[in-house]
Amino acid sequence: MNMLADELDATQIASPHLRAFLRLIRVGEGTPDDEGFRRIFGGELFTSFADHPRKAITKRHGSQTLTSTAAGAYQFLSRTWDECAKALDLPDFGPRSQTIAACFLIRRRGAMPDVLAGRFVEAIRKCNGEWASLPESPYGQPTLTMARAARILAEALAAEGDSGAALPPPPPSPPPSPIPPPKNGPPGQEEPRMPIPAIIATLGKVLISAFAPLAAEKLQKEIARHTDKPEIAEQITAAVVQAAKDATGLSDPIEAVAAAKKDAEIMAQIEESTIQRLEQMGPLLDRLAVVDAEQFRAEEESRDSAAERAESGGVTDEMGRVLAYGGLALALALTLFVGAIVTVQIVQTGDASTASWAALTGIIGWVTAKVGSIYDYRFGSSRGSAVKQAVLSEISRSNARVNETRAS
Repeated sequence: MNMLADELDATQIASPHLRAFLRLIRVGEGTPDDEGFRRIFGGELFTSFADHPRKAITKRHGSQTLTSTAAGAYQFLSRTWDECAKALDLPDFGPRSQTIAACFLIRRRGAMPDVLAGRFVEAIRKCNGEWASLPESPYGQPTLTMARAARILAEALAAEGDSGAALPPPPPSPPPSPIPPPKNGPPGQEEPRMPIPAIIATLGKVLISAFAPLAAEKLQKEIARHTDKPEIAEQITAAVVQAAKDATGLSDPIEAVAAAKKDAEIMAQIEESTIQRLEQMGPLLDRLAVVDAEQFRAEEESRDSAAERAESGGVTDEMGRVLAYGGLALALALTLFVGAIVTVQIVQTGDASTASWAALTGIIGWVTAKVGSIYDYRFGSSRGSAVKQAVLSEISRSNARVNETRAS
């Protein structure tokens, strides 16, 4: 490591204010526990500190798809880590290197003097363009509040044996910039962080996996049968995490789950509370499964009717053909147009904008889906076949298994 790295390392060792601020960042990023230095976006752990894991993780949250390379206690994107490692001559991605790199980013944002002097509001506002979880971050993602940040800082300073500087009421926020400052990269290249519901879902599944085998199996089966409705699985995992918070008395879900896993008696309380909650939700979940089956049948009847109309030929068939092929021709033209834009951008800058890639991917996906639908209906195949019957049978068997599990 170089002189700047050594200076930053010495600064954080000497300054309880800086260590408290680093703790605040980790709590906001969901990595305050001992395994935080090995956590990647989505909650998984990597095994080697030799280098940034450089693993792009894609998570589905409702209708939104999130992809990120964020890793480590301070959730460095791979390109941000490369900047830090080059500037500081860091030898690895270990805890010490991660901490020094985080100090480097604080310094680069011009917030280091504020942190060292205990001017935490000013420091937060300078660094919330780097870490989207800090209060008043401009990125529209879930953030800590100033009040929550004050508590975290106070607790961290108390643990350091330093009363620290009080976090005063924040002065009026400056007018928002129409273009947010870059976070971990140039504008237009930000990678979204995992939203709070997805973190809760991950924590809930981690806690469920530590339950007694029968309780874990019961909950995992219930979650598995609602894979097409993520909001239901979220309710179940959220109930597990809430039970952990209630049992431990900790408001932070990550800290509550970590504390619960260390205490067998608390784990037993959480299991009992969660199973009771699941039994209360049982009739509603069963009804949702019935509604799913009814909607599936209604959809299949509609598609079967469409297939029959297509097979009957005549004017309807001709109109359908004109609309279908006309739509595909338009989509192909759009694909070629956007593809040309992407090609020009790659030639000129070495990469295409996120918006261009998204447009091209969306059009290709739409064309693929429409081609599949036209093929199925034009040649007489529909889901009202052995596949449909198999799926309906599986729904029936799933309901039966759930009833047997509740009866046991």
